[in-house]
Amino acid sequence: MNEEILAMPKFNREELNFFLTLPIYRNNSEHPFPQADNIGRVFRILMFLEFGDSTCNQIMFYESFTQRQAQYYLNALMFLKLVHRKGKGVYSLTSLGEKCVHSGLRDRIKFVIEEILKNKVFRLLFEEGLTHVITKENANKIMHDLGYSPNTILRRSSTVYSWVTWCLTNFDVNLII
Repeated sequence: MNEEILAMPKFNREELNFFLTLPIYRNNSEHPFPQADNIGRVFRILMFLEFGDSTCNQIMFYESFTQRQAQYYLNALMFLKLVHRKGKGVYSLTSLGEKCVHSGLRDRIKFVIEEILKNKVFRLLFEEGLTHVITKENANKIMHDLGYSPNTILRRSSTVYSWVTWCLTNFDVNLII
């Protein structure tokens, strides 16, 4: 997948404008704010679920995770509305998740970026990253200004920074800064 991403054409100005007109929500999910820094693992688990429903233990085995890590990544996928809990400890793709995994790589990336940028914290950091080099401290400040607790900021800002940095890498560099 990494080779595919490197060769994938970047999103252009028109596509950037589309992302910037998405509706924004302070917290677009009833699920916990994500604590899953590695977007590649988010994609791997999403694609693993293409083969059918799975349990947290199966995800643990697949990714060599602890149970806590598996739960963080499953919560991240639920936050993105790509996965839902079907029953006691069983996870499956949502209709959006199904559409995403059955799309080409570029569209999968687009689906994920769309869901990320519907959240106000991620969107504000993304917009800042279009004109300035961003850091984790920028994520901390935005989260603080939006009223997140110090504990949430401490534990979640690295995910915000990591996901937004990944989002920005998918755009033509001439559109950024």
